[in-house]
Amino acid sequence: MKKVLLAVAILAAGLTANAQEVNFGAKAGVNFANVSGEDVEDNITRTSFNVGAVVEFEISDKFSIQPN
Repeated sequence: MKKVLLAVAILAAGLTANAQEVNFGAKAGVNFANVSGEDVEDNITRTSFNVGAVVEFEISDKFSIQPN
């Protein structure tokens, strides 16, 4: 098992060492949520917003990594 994990780690390190391009960007979104049921007196809808950043490491034309 340790050999498999070591091989995967070496492969991942090798792929990221040859990274061709790094892309940066922004993300934004809106969320609408409500709670309903027998015990809820008022059906209230809550609205929230989120904003964040994103980084994408392009390994090849068909493979890229986007960490959270």
